[in-house]
Order: sequence, then structure tokens, then C-alpha cells
Amino acid sequence: MGAIKPRTKPKAEDVAKQEPKPLYVRRDLLNGAEFVRWAKGQGFTTTLPQANLHVTICYSRSPVDWMACGQSYSCDPKGELVVQPGGPRMIERFGDAVVLLFASSELNWRHEWIEECGASFDFDEYQPHVTISWSAPDGLDLDKVEPFQGALRFGPEIFEEIDEDWRQGIVEKSFSGFFKVSGVDEGLGLVFGWAIICKQDGKDYVDAHDNHVPEDAMVEATTDFMKNSRVHGDMHERGTTARMPAGAVVHSFPLTTEIAKAMGIETKQTGWMVATAPDPAMLKKFKTGEYTGFSIGGEHIEIDGRPVAELLDA
Repeated sequence: MGAIKPRTKPKAEDVAKQEPKPLYVRRDLLNGAEFVRWAKGQGFTTTLPQANLHVTICYSRSPVDWMACGQSYSCDPKGELVVQPGGPRMIERFGDAVVLLFASSELNWRHEWIEECGASFDFDEYQPHVTISWSAPDGLDLDKVEPFQGALRFGPEIFEEIDEDWRQGIVEKSFSGFFKVSGVDEGLGLVFGWAIICKQDGKDYVDAHDNHVPEDAMVEATTDFMKNSRVHGDMHERGTTARMPAGAVVHSFPLTTEIAKAMGIETKQTGWMVATAPDPAMLKKFKTGEYTGFSIGGEHIEIDGRPVAELLDA
């Protein structure tokens, strides 16, 4: 039997180096629900979806050795980063985006280190920020918007290649609407109607406010709504009193083109079909024809700056 040869350490020049490539580094905002509630309370009618709220650390079109960038300075065992409440914060426009500017020494140091590793940057200086919306409503005075002052809780660093089309497919969320009622069942105390219309006669449906909700965005938003809220409002208000909503959504069916085809349903219209159970006073208004539509409030709609969960628990 031959002697066993000892393993030798490979030479440095024999080790394949990481191929440099463009780099995008971000941290996702973990307390996005709190952030969105603040934005709604400040007058924003739409925001980026919670899943897309983040802070960018690096956006380098120049190739970078990712491994040379190392790890962040955070000592958190989960790799998370918390920007404590307070400090300098401002609301400003970056092109068509409205953003929250904030200070973070760690994010600044991290950005500078990645630049030292060869990363490029499209702007003169790096300023940590979270984009609130690309569609701030006309007339919203940003000078009167009170910046978010709470803690900003960010997840671990995420390294990805740059996607130049990253904005495609991101639909800002709006959490209220006014829609036509299809029928009233007084015996069951229900009002039936289309809460969202996505397509009509095979074409994208655009409502009176020039809004269009794609079918995939409708399914995502309504799933979130049914899991977390189901609240029925009264003419875009949360409810007739602070403690009780005006009703609840009791039946929900998202109908997309694919779902209709799979279920053998022939339809000229797709969207979100619902049945709501309003309180007796509102039901009477639907029966008499005083109300011909209803509003649905999502989990981020507030009354007097307070989320509905707080109101119901008060």
C-alpha cells in the first residue's frame, strides 16, 4: 500500500478570483407597515409596497469584486441595522420620487468602503434615504410633511447584480376606492359589488381617477387586505364611530383572466368581487339608493393618524 500524500495548501495564484461585476447593495425596511401608516397620515395617497421599501447602499455600474467588499460593521447577530429614532430627517424630492432623508454613520462608512473597493456612484454624494412614493398627490406641500421620527429597522445587506428595469412591475399601493354596487340583499344584510375592476372587454380598465390596477397587483393587495383588515368604511371613512368600523368584507373573490379560464367562467370583466356587511344605518342607505357605491379601507388607512388596529383595541 502506497504512502498517503499530505495535502498541500494551494498557492494564492492558483485560487480563482471572484469575477468583478456590477453591484447593487441594499437593506430592506423591516418595519414597513409602521412607515406606510406614517406616510398615509401625512397625506400620501399611495406608497411603494412594503416589500419594496429599502435603503440603497451601493449602485455601481462599474464591475466590483464582491468578495473584496466584505461584511458590514453591524454586530447584530442577524445582520440587521437599526437607525435609532430622531436625528436629522427631511422630506425631499429626488427626481420624480419623494424620499425620507436620514443620517446614519454606519451606512455612510459602508458606502465609502465599497467605493474604495472600486464601486462607482451616479451622484456627487451619498445620502441614506427611503423612497416613499413616485406619485405624490398634487397639492401635497412637502414643507408641511412631518418626517418619520421613529426607528428605522433594516434587514441584512443584500448583494445583487444591477437590474436596469427594476422599477417595472412595482405598483404603488392605494388603500381606498369608491366602486359601483351590483346588488343589495336586505335579508342577509349584504351589499354585493366589484371592489376593483382590472379589465373590461379584454382591455385594461382605467377609473375616473386615471388609476389602473393590474390583475397580479390586485391579487396581492386583496390577499393582504383579507388577511389583515376586512374593514368596510362609510364614504372613505373608517367607520361611523372611532371604535367600530361601518362594516366588514365577508365574501371575497379575486377574478383574473387566468382564474376565469381555469374555472370555466365567461366574463367581460375581471377584478375583485366582494360582499360587504355594512351596519344597519348604511345598509338602509344602499337600499334606498342614497348610496350607490362603497369604499374599502385597507390596513394602512388611518383615522386621526391612528391605525385601525389601535382604534379597535382602544
